[in-house]
Amino acid sequence: MIKILRAGLLVSVVIVTGCASGLNSIQQREYNQWRHDGTLIEEKDPTTGAILGLLPGGGSFYAREPALGIVNLLFWPLSIMWDPISGYDGSKAIS
Repeated sequence: MIKILRAGLLVSVVIVTGCASGLNSIQQREYNQWRHDGTLIEEKDPTTGAILGLLPGGGSFYAREPALGIVNLLFWPLSIMWDPISGYDGSKAIS
């Protein structure tokens, strides 16, 4: 039974590692340039997105990613591992 739980946990970690990926280097450079130029419009507060990520799907819905929010609702106990990060990163994105 423990081996099955460990295997399930391993599979879950492998599946969700790509869900909370942030900006790539080019996007981060553009983001910093926009911030420097004063042309960046932040519509959402990243800290609020991270805090709401502790609720089932809250961070994703706050960041206007409803499909990911529904997935996080379905995987709620596990989604606490990635939804705060996803809510934070999604809140920084310009919609």
